[in-house]
Amino acid sequence: MNNSAVYSNWLNADQWDGYTANRNRTLHHLYSNNIRNTAFLAGDLHANWVSDLVWLEETPYDQTTGAGAVGVEFAGTAVSSSGYGAGRSIANSSSPSVASRNPFDVSPANFTVKAGANHLQRSNGTVVATDGHVESGALQRGPTMPTNTTLNTATGEWDVTGFEKMFVTYA
Repeated sequence: MNNSAVYSNWLNADQWDGYTANRNRTLHHLYSNNIRNTAFLAGDLHANWVSDLVWLEETPYDQTTGAGAVGVEFAGTAVSSSGYGAGRSIANSSSPSVASRNPFDVSPANFTVKAGANHLQRSNGTVVATDGHVESGALQRGPTMPTNTTLNTATGEWDVTGFEKMFVTYA
């Protein structure tokens, strides 16, 4: 299928955007029947992300509290196909930046949904992704603001570590 054939708009067949009618029927059914605490699991996107499950065009939603969400959506990478940029790991296997060990460890993300909450847990009343931004990746209606928060495994302390300290540099 030519994804640009429909009124010159690109359709993404790997996301809800490519299935607007299906998405609308599903969300209409959830909201109309007051079905809450729903979790959607998706894959084959070659990316990881989470979000509140909301029908933005039809229902009120408060992104600060999560009020109005009918559930959550977790998307994961592909299970049976190569990841985004397949072959890069082979090309970069001799990269000098991995030639020496350092004590810095970038923490994996942790997303929590409390039973019956219908939305992602917020910390201190803020948006899930630290006041509406994320370290890397993308956030709808919010900026990407890398700070490189890392755990120093030698000292056990969390800190913002400059990229120049994490990789081997050459003069």
